[in-house]
Order: sequence, then C-alpha cells, then structure tokens
Amino acid sequence: MRTLLTTILALATLGLAALETPLILKAQNPNSDHIVVVNPGLGTIQLYRSNINQLEQVYATNFLAHLDYISKVPVPGKMEWSLLRTGSQTVIPTYGDVMDTWLPLIDRNTPKPKLERGQEPPLSLTQRAFNSEEEFWANPPQFDGTVYGAAMNSSFVLVIPSLYCLMFYSVENDIIDLVGWRNYRTDMYVPQVFQSKPLPQEILKALPPDVQSERKEAMQEQMAKLGEAAGTTIPLQPSDPWIGASETNGQVFVLIDVANKKALNYQYTSKGKTRILQLQAVRNLEIDLMIPTTFNSTPDVAGLIARYNKHLIKAKMAPVMREEIEALASQSQVTSDKNSDFHAIIDQSGVVQLDFHKERQILTYRLSAQGMDLIAARDYTIEAGIGIHRRQLELMAKANRLVDTVEALAKKKEWPAVIRIAGIALDWNPWLFETFGKNRSISRIEKQKDSPELAQEWLALLQKASEEAKRREDEAKARREAALEAQKARKERK
Repeated sequence: MRTLLTTILALATLGLAALETPLILKAQNPNSDHIVVVNPGLGTIQLYRSNINQLEQVYATNFLAHLDYISKVPVPGKMEWSLLRTGSQTVIPTYGDVMDTWLPLIDRNTPKPKLERGQEPPLSLTQRAFNSEEEFWANPPQFDGTVYGAAMNSSFVLVIPSLYCLMFYSVENDIIDLVGWRNYRTDMYVPQVFQSKPLPQEILKALPPDVQSERKEAMQEQMAKLGEAAGTTIPLQPSDPWIGASETNGQVFVLIDVANKKALNYQYTSKGKTRILQLQAVRNLEIDLMIPTTFNSTPDVAGLIARYNKHLIKAKMAPVMREEIEALASQSQVTSDKNSDFHAIIDQSGVVQLDFHKERQILTYRLSAQGMDLIAARDYTIEAGIGIHRRQLELMAKANRLVDTVEALAKKKEWPAVIRIAGIALDWNPWLFETFGKNRSISRIEKQKDSPELAQEWLALLQKASEEAKRREDEAKARREAALEAQKARKERK
C-alpha cells in the first residue's frame, strides 16, 4: 500500500470563472510521489505520480458521478429520502442513531423550562431537528461548484458545503475508492458539546476572578440559551467550512463550519476491508468565543498593559489605560473583500489554531481519536489596541526625524519638495505645524514673491494640520474620559 497525502490544501471555487480552478492535494512526505487533483467544475479526480523527470497519470474517477447517484437514488423503504440525506452505512453514528438516539438523549438531559399556566411546552430538540431535515431535503439546492478538501495517509475527504455533504475516499494501491458519505447537518444540531472538554461550566470556573465577577452571570445566561427551544426548526446557515487533517493520533479530520460556529471532529479507520468515518466530537464555538479575556493563556490583560506601560515609561512617554487601548482597537481598519474573517491552521501533532478576526479571538484545540479539547483561548483586543498605539508612536517619531530633511530642503529653496515632505510629516504628527511655523529657514516659504501659490499651499497645509491636531486632542480627551468612567464602573462591579 502506498501512503499518500499528509498535508492539506483547501480551495473553494465560486462562480463560473472559478469552476476550472483545481483543488490539489499533495503529500509532505518526501518519499511520496503522489498528487491528487480535483476539478470542481468537471468533477474529475486525477491521481498522478510525480518526480523530477516526469508526471504519470495513474488513476481517475469523478466525484460528481458519485454525488449524482447518492443525491438522486432513494433509501430503500423510504422513497422520499435520498441516500445523501441519510449518509452511508460506513459512517458512525448513522443518521438513524443521531436522530433516534443521540438527540433524544440530549433532550432527556436538558433542563425543562418553567412554563406559565396555559403555556404550550416547546418542541423537543429531536422534533425541531427532524423538522429542519424535512424542510431542507424537501427541496435541496444544486451543487454550486464549491468544494473543499483535506487529506492524509491513504485517505482524503471532500466537503460539498451547498449540500452539507462529506465524501470520503481511500487511496490504496494506486486506486481511489469512494468509501462513504455523511450528511453533517445532523452533527451541527448538537447544541453545546459532545466528547469535548472543557464543558461550559468548567470554562467559567477557570476564568480569572475579576472576569468571573464581571461576566459570569451574563455568560451563564448566554450559554443556557444555546440550543433552547425556539420555533419549530433549528435554522442552519449556508455552510462555510474549513477542513484539516492530522495523523498523530490516527487519521483525524476536523471540520470548522464558520457560518454555524461548529467544530466537528472525525476519525477515519481502516481494518482489513472495513473503512469507517466516525464522528468523535462536536463543539459549539459560540461558547468559546464568549470567553472575554484569556483561558489558559498568558499574559493576562493586566499583565499585558503593565508590560506595555513599562516600555512607555522607559521611553519617557505617558502610560495608557486598558480602556483607552480597547477604544483604539475598536477604530476602523483597512478592509478587503479578498481577505477572509477567519483563518485556521493544523499541525501534524493535532493542534488546531483558529483565528476569528471580527471577534479578535484565537482558539487552540487538540484533536485525538477520543475527541477534541479546547486548550487555550485568547481575546486579542488589547494586543490589537497596543499595535495601533505603537504604530501611532512610531509614525510620530518618524515624522520628527523628517524635520531636519524639510529644513535642509528649505535652505536649498526647494519649496515643492518642502511642501511634499512636510505634508507627509504632518499627516503622521500634525502637532509639527508649530515647529514648522517657527523654523526660520522653513517659514521663508511664506514670503516667496515669485511663487505666491506655494506660500498659499504652505499656509493651507499648516492650517489643516492645526485643525487635525485639535481634532485628535479632543478625541484623546473623550477617550480618556470614557476610559475613566469604564474603569470606575469596573471597580464598582468588583
């Protein structure tokens, strides 16, 4: 048996222009010479053997042929259900296990809400999940050309997000076989955690005392609402997955559905002719994203601010307050439609790092054949704020160094260059308008009779900088006052 594919490359294809873009899977193992190329638009899966001298095609199949079959052929004895909905018999737990055993068990262990007289009890999790499945599969969407993939030794998985479908393949003896498929919608109906630690209550206990006193009650209420009965279905967002794999603790796949804030952990096993894909753990990422500061991560917020202030004081600068830094971090930033709000990476030890940009949260998990555990969480709002503050200070320092350059240019009467370089300096440090205005060499630009338009441009530049300096002063004053109020409120809550 040839081993194949210990690394992952996931690539989505959106729209007609992207349908011919291939998804490429290749092994990191230097002894492996196999690559797999998946063309989402054509459905082709090509297996190649590659070396420095040539590229040899050794096998081909088509996942769209497989997808067409399982999406159109009905389940024996249940003609209105497709094979795609129920999944193959090579997945554990099966569709029936989840709907008939798992979800009812969660229902039995979930505290029942207190009802007012005459109030109807809410529908069970099981019933709402069934209603959701009926609603979705009554008119499922078409395949939209989007495919993600992850692969490792002798297997790989394709994710079809439009249909919430996992298709897993074996790669053995230069042959690719479809081993099974799974409807991962059912896995996302789990409201909190399954076979994953720590539990929500354990997270609350592990938070710093000041955070517990400040946020514990609100977090308990938020966590209690997860999975609460509301309506007749459990709405799922269109799937937006990232998938990765690790082989340290068996062949383990992890699927992060960013849109639905769920992490799903699967293990692929191969014994003789038996191939199984088993769901090992489910984790609701909304729980972990509630963590307000740090969980098993150093330094804490107070330590981070203290360390930065020590640096500022050493540089003879004014120290900052936590609340000021938080306000800086909330300011607008450069955005791009080409950048994702989520990034992830997995290493071969089974450690997964997730970065949620909008929430400014880094979550670290460890995968194993037994489940998936949260190792650490960090809200990096303070780090972002410090980074913005550092940038402001660095640019002001660079602006100050440009004063000598502007003065040297003024002595040479290179007035257009003076205006240009001074404009850059004033953008970074508008308070330099006073320095430039008082400098004898530089201020001579105001008396240029040959080029009065330069004098006017210069005076307008200084006026604009003066107004900007005033605006920033007012903004800093308001930020400081708000920070003092927030600090006072924080102390009162303690």
